[in-house]
Amino acid sequence: MIAEQAIVQGVRDERAARPAAADLIKQLLTSDNHYLRYTALRAYALLSSVPHAVKGMVHRSLSEAPLALVTTMMELLPTRHHTDPRRVTEDIFVILQQHRLPKVRRKALDLLCRFAGMDGKDDGRGAATAVRDLLRDLCTRPQVCADHAPGSGMPRGCCYEQTCLWSWLVGLPVQEATSHGNHAVRLVTAMASAEPDWAAARMAELLDLAEHHRSARWLWQCIPPISAHRHLSGWDALIERAAVLAEKLGNPDRIRRQNRPAAFVRKAGTAVGTVLAGPSREANGESYESEERERQEAHVLLAAHWAETLADEPPGTVFDQLVGAGGVFSGPQMRIRARVAALGARLRTVESGVPEFLDHAVARCGVSDQIDDVAEALLPELLRSPGDEPGTRSARHWCARQLKEMGERAPGTRPHRAARFAASGLHPLPAAEIREVVKDAWDGGRGWQPDRLDRAFLVRDSATRLLAPMAATDTTGRGRESKALRRWRALEQERTRQLSRGANDWPSYGDGGTWGKPERNAVNSILHASLRDHASAHPDLVAHALDEKVALADIPWLAKLVSQAADHPHVDIAHTLLMRHGPELADWCERLWTGQQALPDDETKKAALRLWSGLVWMRAAERPSLTAQADLLTEYLNPTQWRSGLEALARWNAHGVSELAGPEGEDGWERLDAALAPIAELPAGHSQAGRVPVAAALRFHCLCRFAPIGETVERAHTIERATEAVRAADTTTAISTTGYLVERLCLVEPSAAVALTTLVAARTAQQGKHEGHHVKSMVHRWPHPLRHLVRATDYADLERLVRGLSGARSACSSTSSTWPWPCAATTPYATTRSGGSRTAPTWPRRPCSSVTRPYDTAGPH
Repeated sequence: MIAEQAIVQGVRDERAARPAAADLIKQLLTSDNHYLRYTALRAYALLSSVPHAVKGMVHRSLSEAPLALVTTMMELLPTRHHTDPRRVTEDIFVILQQHRLPKVRRKALDLLCRFAGMDGKDDGRGAATAVRDLLRDLCTRPQVCADHAPGSGMPRGCCYEQTCLWSWLVGLPVQEATSHGNHAVRLVTAMASAEPDWAAARMAELLDLAEHHRSARWLWQCIPPISAHRHLSGWDALIERAAVLAEKLGNPDRIRRQNRPAAFVRKAGTAVGTVLAGPSREANGESYESEERERQEAHVLLAAHWAETLADEPPGTVFDQLVGAGGVFSGPQMRIRARVAALGARLRTVESGVPEFLDHAVARCGVSDQIDDVAEALLPELLRSPGDEPGTRSARHWCARQLKEMGERAPGTRPHRAARFAASGLHPLPAAEIREVVKDAWDGGRGWQPDRLDRAFLVRDSATRLLAPMAATDTTGRGRESKALRRWRALEQERTRQLSRGANDWPSYGDGGTWGKPERNAVNSILHASLRDHASAHPDLVAHALDEKVALADIPWLAKLVSQAADHPHVDIAHTLLMRHGPELADWCERLWTGQQALPDDETKKAALRLWSGLVWMRAAERPSLTAQADLLTEYLNPTQWRSGLEALARWNAHGVSELAGPEGEDGWERLDAALAPIAELPAGHSQAGRVPVAAALRFHCLCRFAPIGETVERAHTIERATEAVRAADTTTAISTTGYLVERLCLVEPSAAVALTTLVAARTAQQGKHEGHHVKSMVHRWPHPLRHLVRATDYADLERLVRGLSGARSACSSTSSTWPWPCAATTPYATTRSGGSRTAPTWPRRPCSSVTRPYDTAGPH
């Protein structure tokens, strides 16, 4: 560090020290000492200006410089205000000409994004312009690439495999382009202020790509910079272009739910192979969290854009333009919902006419169920705190009056639609605000008999949506909402008793009716969603469910709550809540399946299994033993329930949930293997033949993780079965968990582990051409077993391993497939085993000539 600073100060000196310091840099660059060259390049990067001879020598040395030196130089280059910005872009041009690895390009893009944004306002230094010119210089045909004109066809770049950085950016797969920060968007954003027209053209190109790939996330990443720079030349039209595209790519149902108290969107279900790999280890759930943040920010900006174009006419006229007869939105849902919400915000300051407007809105919706969507879009902005604005006060009084009239209606009459409108609009508000609004609507819980509770909360067009938030804030437990929840559970408990007796009767309730379809289904659907939404902020809702244990009422929504918390523990406080109650919930689920009086409802039992598996997956409950799992599969599950059972077993035995067994194996493995075998070997014509691949994959997974290998006979049997499975596999998915067995074999018979590894490599090479994506994903599972192999084997086995991997690599190369396997010989290790004693390693430290490391091109392992 001292030498580096001395060189920097010497070059900056305009007197005699400058030539000497420059000569010193040139001498260090030609040194065989890695650290001296490192010092020279660091000093060069820190200098804002350098002699021409030094620059030329640095450029010549960059072609032979180790990657670490090049990376360090790129990290330091944009940390100084250079007097000549083109000096930096010239350095990057040389680096990109010589180094075309993805990691170098990403590092260069990080540099350019920072450097292009270093121009001060009107300072004229031209960093952004220099970056634009660099992108052009790297192109072979700029007119179809870095200078591609918007609207002139789909951008394709000019030379993806060559030096062109922009071609490489626009040619990246969608997931790779968007999941770790969209470099293309960042680069264009950094250059927007200094080069607005060029940047606007590039942003239009990125919108075209988002549409081409149908990637909503790509679009979300474009919207914030477009909104921020809409005042610049060429940018104003882009926001409407993005808004129209959002209507094509967005999920209206997702937008509809975005104001719900615990707004949450379940990700798509995962395949069994992904489940067996174990829970995600992403720190703080960074990927999902950043995607949700991008989506929410984009929606806020789009909503503001759509609100700007709201017509300046009377509220009733505007509402009729937005909402047609029957409550149908008159246009794209995202745009109309945003404008209806903006209309609600506008009504907050209206002095008079708000109650009449709300009456008109209810009438406009008619008898359609669309009334809930309209209320959820319009009322939250109008009703939210603070409640001292005239329009908000009038709207709150109107809602309270409608709910009061509903609670006082005569037996046998249906509630007015306005009460449902009010309840749906209030539901997205925090529970405390809901209670504040309706405190004058009803008297206390005393005097509310079951029939009145039924009429107020347990029929359609009632206040069902308010049950959960109001009960959550009932500190006494004796309020009308708490009584209504207990009444609901009592009805569900009675239905359970009837099912247990084999009767298809329905409990009596309300004004002489029955608690049956379609009333029950509608109320349960609303109430389950509301309980799930509010449970995160109000843990007592889960505690109350555990106190009363009415499975038919509470298991379905608890299962969904656990699913979202298990998959995304960073999103919701529900994760902490379920960790607290996990053991009790799991015990409840187990009794529903194996207890003396098992639950008679099949769908609720399946939900209980999902709840149980999710609790174990998130480590909130103890994992069932393999014997207990075998008993569940053979004694309690019928064929129509195998799918749910196999999904639960896959989660219970996944890596990270279960421990890798020692050589003695895990107790109960034989019984579980015997239980899985009949399902994994079902004939093609069987009604449940679709379960065969999942059962076979799970059986092989358990073999690799839990089968005994301590005794010679046991080990031979396990290796034989694994070998047969690998040779018979027609996809890499079926053999992706073999690494667990390899790791365990390293403890007892390293030579067998080597043989199994080379066999898996060969099979993977054969399948790699057709399964490139999955082959690459296997790479992330194998470094650990390979490290165990290198440490456990002697020289002869190591040589056999490398030769085997080299042979597989040759086979893979002949099929033009991506070779995923790391060279075991290059893995760091301390000692090898020779004749049972530890000796210093004699294996060469550098890669052998016949084996290359794929991570030199695919990133670090």
